[in-house]
Amino acid sequence: MKKIFFSLFLLIYSGLFLSLNVRAQCADHYISETFDVSIETVFYSDVDSLEMDVYQPVGNDLSTPRPVVIFAHGGGFTGGNKNTYSAEAFCNAFAKRGYVAASINYTLAENGLVLLDSLALIGIVMDAVSNGKAAIRYFRKDAATDNKYGVDTDQIFFGGSSAGAILAMHLAYLDEEEEIPSYMLDIINERGGLEGDGGNEGYSSEVQAVFNLAGGLNSLSFIDEDEVPLISCHGDADGVVAFDCNDAYWDAPLIGASDLVDLCGSNVIHPIFEENGIINELHVYEGENHTPWSDGENREEMMNRVIDEVSTFLYNNILSCNWVTSIEETTLQQGLSVLPNPATNYIEISLSNELQVMMKEVQLFNMQGQLLQTLTTNKNNVRLDRNNLDTGMYMLSITLENGQRVQQKIMWN
Repeated sequence: MKKIFFSLFLLIYSGLFLSLNVRAQCADHYISETFDVSIETVFYSDVDSLEMDVYQPVGNDLSTPRPVVIFAHGGGFTGGNKNTYSAEAFCNAFAKRGYVAASINYTLAENGLVLLDSLALIGIVMDAVSNGKAAIRYFRKDAATDNKYGVDTDQIFFGGSSAGAILAMHLAYLDEEEEIPSYMLDIINERGGLEGDGGNEGYSSEVQAVFNLAGGLNSLSFIDEDEVPLISCHGDADGVVAFDCNDAYWDAPLIGASDLVDLCGSNVIHPIFEENGIINELHVYEGENHTPWSDGENREEMMNRVIDEVSTFLYNNILSCNWVTSIEETTLQQGLSVLPNPATNYIEISLSNELQVMMKEVQLFNMQGQLLQTLTTNKNNVRLDRNNLDTGMYMLSITLENGQRVQQKIMWN
């Protein structure tokens, strides 16, 4: 199973999610449009010579590290680009909220005939998935080298509209070979396996949540109990990507439509997330066909609704702002040490004497919010041993002697 790292705000503390604390800490960051935006175009894949537009917030308060949203445009895997209306509107809005946002180009079919060949279309989708993973790795590579964008590599979110949403869903949830049919696995292996061959090797392609705007999955069997959170926006009269399960373009005038690839939409995906206790939201656009936020006279209104729903979901459920009350954040950043991180056998946690506060308790949680270890202390330093924990992301909650808490992310190698 994936080893997924969520924000510490996913933890259940005293029986309640800490969404109210998230709001208190983040203030207007990541929820209100506060910043101006700068845009630059970069090549994110030397392998496929693919570009993306990177949207960055510009303003007086440029807190780092910053979360990232990566958007994949629609177009049926035969058209569209990073400059479509929905891509530009979404990325501008999130950059204004303080995110680093990116709109990517990805591999497209040479012509629309690929839609009539389900195997060929699966190949195109997997090419696009490979591109998406390369884009994710691009930001982690930058963080480890030039750190041009100042991103939080533990908070990378991926999604898109229509074909871009299908890309995102398979990127995140098609993650184990044993759940993949042999004919599809052959296609994937021809493209470098599940990680793909799109470039920026050596860095993780995991995401911390997915936003699905009228997308779907080829099979519900791809979903298991350890998936990342998901928010979906979907019209219940969608004739291209069915709200339930059907052929792609099931209600569109395409010759041979009955032979197209199968897709299961949001209405049947989210009950599985509910059954497995995975954070998720489904927003139903009643009476709406495919992607009303991209086309039609009300697209601006619909796009604003999508942006509000996705940003609120991330803000309330996923985002971590690394907060501590009564101790200034800049002081804390200088005074808290968690090393090494990533770690192999143990980590040393210490607070600088300048903070004039001791630790009272250190707790280690897994991604589901289960308490794994508790250390009681009255010192400003403590050693936390691994104790045979699996490789992956975990979460620390450090309670100070004054009753307040510091939260920190760690990884065991």
